[in-house]
Amino acid sequence: MKFSIQIARGIESLFGTRDENIRLLESELHIETRLLDGQRLEVEGEEPEVHRAERILTDYVDLVAKATFSATAT
Repeated sequence: MKFSIQIARGIESLFGTRDENIRLLESELHIETRLLDGQRLEVEGEEPEVHRAERILTDYVDLVAKATFSATAT
């Protein structure tokens, strides 16, 4: 199964230094990821693991968006 998500802001912190964050996600969930066009992350693997990664990444995107909005609102 495949899933992709737009990550407009915070992609550097998602990947982490030397990609350790994304590698941890891949190894723990037994998924593969690919960065597409510099802002979209594609996730591939078994359905339950892809759905779990989808929830994690969606939460991440929402948190970054809220933090960005809060920073610009003050």
